Amino acid sequence: MKPTSLGLSGLVLAALCAVGAGAQGPNERVRLPASTHAIARLAQLRQQAVAMKLTFTPRITGVSDTPLAKLTGDQQPSRQLMAAAPRITAQALRVVAAYNKLPGVVLATHCTANAATCDYRNLGMVTPIKRQSCGDCWAFASAAQVESSLLMAGWSQKDLAEQHILDCSGAGSCGGGTRLTALTWVVGSKGVSDEAGYPYAGGVQHACKPIASGPGKLIATGFVNGEWPSVANIKTALATYGPVSVSIYATPLLQSFGGPNGDPNEVFNEQNNGNGTNHAILIIGWSDAKQAWLIKNSWGTDWGTKGFGWVHYGSNNIGRNAVWSTAPKFKLTLSPAVLQEIGKLQVITKPFLKAAVLPR
Repeated sequence: MKPTSLGLSGLVLAALCAVGAGAQGPNERVRLPASTHAIARLAQLRQQAVAMKLTFTPRITGVSDTPLAKLTGDQQPSRQLMAAAPRITAQALRVVAAYNKLPGVVLATHCTANAATCDYRNLGMVTPIKRQSCGDCWAFASAAQVESSLLMAGWSQKDLAEQHILDCSGAGSCGGGTRLTALTWVVGSKGVSDEAGYPYAGGVQHACKPIASGPGKLIATGFVNGEWPSVANIKTALATYGPVSVSIYATPLLQSFGGPNGDPNEVFNEQNNGNGTNHAILIIGWSDAKQAWLIKNSWGTDWGTKGFGWVHYGSNNIGRNAVWSTAPKFKLTLSPAVLQEIGKLQVITKPFLKAAVLPR
């Protein structure tokens, strides 16, 4: 959106002011390409940040010139799915209970919910940052969650195919989708393909190409605690299952957070909480000292701190519709009792997967 109060001379002046303030100045470590419009908008965002007394400095990032529609896409689940969510989650927990009775299953205790800090990157449970090209953040967050769930279960690092989820899950499109639907599609299927077998098409959805099998597997997924879980609820889920996907309200200020020249200790705290949510991310840790969640985004490594960032608890409705998941342990055979419970879960979720093409 072009600034409404600037003429051509004002636009140039704003650009120069932004550069002088350090947007792309000589002291910056990295000079990112940015349009005149992006630099002018940055000047406005910095004024806004000062007026709002925000604790971070907006900067040029790798997505400063990208329309928000191509950076977001997490949709609110349908009323029917929200109504069924408690049953889905209850049955998913029955799957986990049956699974935990198997010999050789050891519950992960990487983080504890009452700890002051947790960072799953330091524990080797987070995969590399990627970059979405359309409104398919929901597919990227889902793939990232499955990748982390696999690591939590002892599998080697996988690079899963967001395109497979986009094309085949029936959970959405390049115009948006829902993570709970995508992840319930993964449960019980023969898995999400790896990136090499189903490469990303750069922001274009295609007809599903069924696969024989894939490495991305889950045995259960569900909501953390309804639509609006508390900080304590999310911490407990993180400590129990590992990284969880959530929704947040993405804005131009979030686009301008961090970047190659940003401060890794800054916390995003816009507190824009009156507009619902529109973007899917992965929470991979927390810091009570910062009063913030540590997130993994899908906006490339030139956003935040190499693609990661701190977001203040509650800011921009972060945490809405938090979803946990769990993967089968590496080389562990599922018992008939576990498979039976998974079958019951699939019966509940089947009505919401009518458009999906399960890779069986």
